[in-house]
Amino acid sequence: APHDSESESIAASTDDSDDEDDGFDQEEYIRSVLGGVHDDEDDESGRSKNLQRASSSRSLIPLAIEAEEKELAASLAAVKAEAEAVDAAKRELEELEEGCYYRLLEVRPDATNVQLKKAYHKQMMKWHPDKYQGDEREDANVKSAQIAQAYKTLTDPWERTLYDKMGIAQYVTQTSVVQCFINYLVTGCSVKKHPRRKYSPWRFVDRQFVKKRIFWLSTEHDYLNVAKKRDLEPDAAALEHIKRIKISDISEILKGIKTEVLEKSASLSKESQCMSIVTPERTLDLELPDRKQREFLHSRLTLLVIHLQKNKAWFDEYYEERMPKSRKGRRRNKKRSKPRPPPPPPM
Repeated sequence: APHDSESESIAASTDDSDDEDDGFDQEEYIRSVLGGVHDDEDDESGRSKNLQRASSSRSLIPLAIEAEEKELAASLAAVKAEAEAVDAAKRELEELEEGCYYRLLEVRPDATNVQLKKAYHKQMMKWHPDKYQGDEREDANVKSAQIAQAYKTLTDPWERTLYDKMGIAQYVTQTSVVQCFINYLVTGCSVKKHPRRKYSPWRFVDRQFVKKRIFWLSTEHDYLNVAKKRDLEPDAAALEHIKRIKISDISEILKGIKTEVLEKSASLSKESQCMSIVTPERTLDLELPDRKQREFLHSRLTLLVIHLQKNKAWFDEYYEERMPKSRKGRRRNKKRSKPRPPPPPPM
């Protein structure tokens, strides 16, 4: 996936250098994720022109615009919830005095599961809330919860890999973002069946109603689904009307018109709103209301699939592309290279 500014919002919010900031600005975070959804850049998608046309029309277009604005409001609510989750994660980090799960359990970074278990029981006995009274009891409750979370993270091979790769700040924040996105996607979001190139005078209303679809994550977090109606417990008959792919089979999530299906049928003017979820057997081709929402869904969905698949190779690629680059330049070698010997004298 190409490097884009919208995808850096998670990385930027988890940079260790931010610890010295005065506080977390939720509004700034929201602008960094969906910075252009509600301003004049939307003129490119034709929404402003459609709104002006609808103001003096008695057709169904005003209803279509109203539906589109509701979709925008729903996506903005999802980003606000994510911003609150990131803010809560930062406050959680501030309460962790040790600043590291290994130091919290008093073990070395190469500790085995047996050593972690012994350290966990030792620290839980030390910070058991029943040993304290008053305000100290509340502090003990917080500390015991931190110890339990540290033990749960470090004894899970996948979570420990992420923790060692990113550090505690990025790990805690990214985990919060993934869980927040799962909650959003289980509820479902509006997408559109990719439009045909054939001209129709009702194409705007057609895209809003006839081709409108719901995209959602199954409650077991194993399938991505697209249908006219969301069904969390579909029977055999309902499954015939649902397009679904198994998350474990996903190999790529592409932006733009990249699949054969979209190349044949999608509108070229909507390329910045299209994305495809690819498996070896089939693809899910989606169209989002605008580019910013496509960027948001692509970035978070990629992160979600990586975590559900526990795909280390894909995570390493994602991490290298989106995490902040080190600002430190290369260290110069203190030992100067020996000067080249003079050329031999001519014979």
